[in-house]
Amino acid sequence: MSQEVYIKPGIPDSEDKIKIREENSIQNIREDDRYVLNERQGHGLQNTFEEVEKEQDEFIDMIDFDTLHDIFAELVGRSTGSKTDINFLGREDVVLVANKTVLNGAGGMFAPGTNFVKVWFPMDKRWDNEKSENINDYDLKKRIKIFGSKELMVFDALVHEMSHAASKNICIGENDYAPGYSYQQSGYARDLADQTRDININEYPDTKDGLPAKGSFFRVLNEGVTDKIGHQVALEYLKKEGWPQKEASKYRKLLEKINTDGRSGESSLGGGYESESMLVDELINLIAQDTGTSEEAVWQSIIEGYFSGRGFFDDELVKQWFIDTLGKNFVELLSITNLSFGMSKNKRDMVKHIQEAISKLKEDSVIKE
Repeated sequence: MSQEVYIKPGIPDSEDKIKIREENSIQNIREDDRYVLNERQGHGLQNTFEEVEKEQDEFIDMIDFDTLHDIFAELVGRSTGSKTDINFLGREDVVLVANKTVLNGAGGMFAPGTNFVKVWFPMDKRWDNEKSENINDYDLKKRIKIFGSKELMVFDALVHEMSHAASKNICIGENDYAPGYSYQQSGYARDLADQTRDININEYPDTKDGLPAKGSFFRVLNEGVTDKIGHQVALEYLKKEGWPQKEASKYRKLLEKINTDGRSGESSLGGGYESESMLVDELINLIAQDTGTSEEAVWQSIIEGYFSGRGFFDDELVKQWFIDTLGKNFVELLSITNLSFGMSKNKRDMVKHIQEAISKLKEDSVIKE
C-alpha cells in the first residue's frame, strides 16, 4: 500500500488508530476555524462561519471524487503496473479552512501520519483591521482572474495535495520532532529526526560517522514532481468533467505561463512551485538527451519512483551518473536545498549546472558529426 505507518521499524500502526487520529485532527481544525471566525465577528470580519462553511460545502459537492480516483489510478497503473496500490483520499478526508492565508490566497498541506488533506479556501469578503493576516485584495482578485475562478484556484491546490497523498508515504516511530516521526517519506522527500541505519545512505549527504544528517531532503525535487503530476491530473479532470470552457481555457494558459515564468525566475501568481517544476523539466531534458530516450519516457520513470517509493539516488550507478554529468555540488544541492518562493540562489545554480551540461552534450554531438 502507498501509505505505511509504523510504531517502530517493522511494527505497523493499526488502521483504526490512524483513522481516529485523522478524524480527531479534522475535528480540531474545524473547531479552530469556527472559533477564529466567530471571535472576529464585529471586528471587521464580514463572513459568518455558516456562510463560509456553506460555500466550502458547495465547492466540495461540485468535485467528482470518483473521476479523480479513476485518473489517479490510471496514472499510477501506467507507472507502477498496479491501479489498486494507491492512497486515494475521498471527500471525507478533505478539510477546507478559512482562518489562514497562504501566499496570495490558496495553498494546502497533506499530513501523512493522519492521512488527510487541508486546503485553504479564501473568503470573498475580507477583514481590514488585521493586516498581519489579511492578504492583498488586489493579488487575490488577480490570482482568481488568472486561474479562471476561485473554485479552480482551490481545485488546483486540492489536486496538488492529493498527489502528495497518492505518492509513497512511510512514517516510522513517533517522537517530538515535527512532523512527528523519526523518519518520514513522501514521494521523493525524506525527513529524518535522528540518525538511523534503517535507510539507504546513498540518498543523503555524507557525514563523518557514515550516517545521514538530520533534516529534510529532496524537498525541491519532490514539490516539482508533485506540481507537474497535479497539473496533469487537473487538466485530465477538466476535460473529462466538462468544466466551463472559459475557466478551463484560462487555467491551461496559466500553466503555459507558469512554465515561462519559472524559466525566467519570476512568479506568475500561479503557485509557489514554478521554479521547482522548471528544475524537473530541465532534468528531464538533460537525461533524455544524454540517454537518447524520449522526454516522456524519462518523465514516466520519475513518476514511477514517486509512486513506488524508489529514492532518486537509490541506485549507486544513477547517483554516479549525476556526479559525473553535473558534479558532486549539484547532487548535494538537489538533496539539501530548502523550499522557497521563486528562484533561490541554490535553485538557480542547479539550473545553471543542468543547462551547461545540455550545452556540452550538444557541443559533443556536433564534434562527433
